[in-house]
Amino acid sequence: SAFLALFTRQSQFQSPDESLPALSRLRQLATGLGDVVSIGRLHLEVARLEGLRGHCINARRHVEIARHLFNRSERPALKVMLELVDSTLEMFAGNLQRATRSAKAGLEQARQANLCMPLAGSLTNLGSLMLFTGSPRAAKGCLDRALELCDGLIQVRLGVVDSLAQVALFENNPVYCFSFLKQCQD
Repeated sequence: SAFLALFTRQSQFQSPDESLPALSRLRQLATGLGDVVSIGRLHLEVARLEGLRGHCINARRHVEIARHLFNRSERPALKVMLELVDSTLEMFAGNLQRATRSAKAGLEQARQANLCMPLAGSLTNLGSLMLFTGSPRAAKGCLDRALELCDGLIQVRLGVVDSLAQVALFENNPVYCFSFLKQCQD
């Protein structure tokens, strides 16, 4: 579990190819443990990396394997993580309906489980999707709520502020856009 957390954090700052050696070690550890949570989290990480590499079909396959395994678990945080990854991957793939469905599912599950960081992530994904579908006011509402939850969550806050800059740009408001981009620098 500690190695998985370390891998998840480090791989966010590495290219998929740079993270392969650690992924091999993670695969060995998860297989050795043999429980559904460890193997499911491994598949979720592989899905995220495959998505970053642009291999959407492989990413989808790993998400569905993780979903199947997580359905055997009573840990709501896992299901919320799954919806966050699924929503993000579908957004990248251009499947906005499925991405929205996953973002809403993640949002509801995070609310029910009272999970702050996944709630902020789900709101951020949903806000981005609202913008992509031409609803900047709804996007701003989601993103403002996400921003309220980001105290101490630097990486999530950066994503929210970047998305707010995109909303300002969409609304042809370069002053606000610039102020949000300045916050990203700070």
